Amino acid sequence: AAAAAAAAASISSARTHTCGELRETHVGARVVLQGWAHAVRNAGGVNFILVRDRYGVTQLTINDNCAPGVIAAAAGVRLEYCLEVAGTVGLRDDAVINDAMPTGRVEVLAESISVLSRTRPMPFTIAEPTGGGGGNSKKKEKELLL
Repeated sequence: AAAAAAAAASISSARTHTCGELRETHVGARVVLQGWAHAVRNAGGVNFILVRDRYGVTQLTINDNCAPGVIAAAAGVRLEYCLEVAGTVGLRDDAVINDAMPTGRVEVLAESISVLSRTRPMPFTIAEPTGGGGGNSKKKEKELLL
């Protein structure tokens, strides 16, 4: 039990910021975030992972400037994997600013990605209140599991 508590303390002490607090004033800062993979997408060789914690969501960008190990790690990330990511905060290009997100003017250029915990594919989307499949999706899945 003591080893588990020490491991948990070392993981949480590594985080420098929450996923909801990064803004333009943080540009240039090296940050460490911890959270869940909220969305994962590939846009023509550039990968994006939205990392979510209880405070918000931040976009992680993985492009050709990243180390090959980081690119490989990003390719293995799936929805709801628990991650620790490190990188440098940068401004998003004007064309891709997302003012619908409080952190939508910045992104984190990945320097490292660690998968803290994996999950099997989910039968519904956790981030959506209705599960993405109508209001009864979670209830039906729960009934199936029971």
